Order: sequence, then structure tokens, then C-alpha cells
Amino acid sequence: MGTITPPPGNLIYPRQVEFNTVNGKIHIVTLYVDTAAIVKPLQYQYANFKQGASTSNEDYTINVRKGDIVIWRGEPNLNPDDVVNISAIHHENGRMYFGRNHLRGNGDDPEIVIGTIKKGPLTSEPNDPKNIEKYSVFFTVIHNGVQRNGTFHIDPKLCANN
Repeated sequence: MGTITPPPGNLIYPRQVEFNTVNGKIHIVTLYVDTAAIVKPLQYQYANFKQGASTSNEDYTINVRKGDIVIWRGEPNLNPDDVVNISAIHHENGRMYFGRNHLRGNGDDPEIVIGTIKKGPLTSEPNDPKNIEKYSVFFTVIHNGVQRNGTFHIDPKLCANN
């Protein structure tokens, strides 16, 4: 597999961008954060995937297939000089589509996490609840050069389909 270069920081992307590859798609999933206001335990009020008010962060679902690549990146809502680092993705429940429990960030600035879907769905029914997994996205925020409140997390889902 070739190298994936993430999009440069401080650019505005739709909530999820997909690119076709030989083995599947590349999903760029962006977490948008109000870096000036985010505090624990209210991170859900200040961070989202721009999924719309009717879908919570916990119900936000990324649809994937075996062979797809998922890139998680962070984006500050207002101040382009602030930084949102996606430091880790942790499997909470389900089939472990990435083939392991924990994905670490790449250490860049801003930090991103890249994972390849290693397993397919349990059933062939589209959007079957048996094919949905819960993940925690861990991230840090740098606002005006200072890290805010340690590490935050948001808990979206992955749904594998054929």
C-alpha cells in the first residue's frame, strides 16, 4: 500500500470526504472543535462532526467496507492558529474492524489517526445493528498556544457493509 498524505491543516472540508482507492475508499473524517470554549465534561457541546443537530456525536456513524482507510483529523472552528490533535482511536465494542483495539496518532502537528478496515460485516444486511461498532476518538486542543483541559473524547460509530 502506498503512503497517504493527509490534507493540510486549516482547510475547510465537509464532515466526511471519500476518495476511491484500488481496495476501497479513503474516508477523511473531521472533528470540528470550538477551541476557545471546550471544557470537560461538556466537550459534546463544543465538538462535533458537523453532522447536524438531529444526530448526536454518539450516533454519528461512518459507513465503511473491508479495505477502506479512515483518517481522523481535527479542525478548529474559529481560530486557524489553534490546533486539534487526534491522538488515538479506541475500540469500545463490536467486531474490531481495524483488527486491533487501539490506534495511535501519527505524532505530527496537527496529529491525525489513520486506520485500515481489516474485517467485513457480520451480516449482509445494510446498516444492520450487528455491524455497528463504537469507538472513542481521543483529542487534545491547543488554544492560543496553551493546551486546554487535558485529553477529551468523543464516541462515534462505524458501520461495516458489503
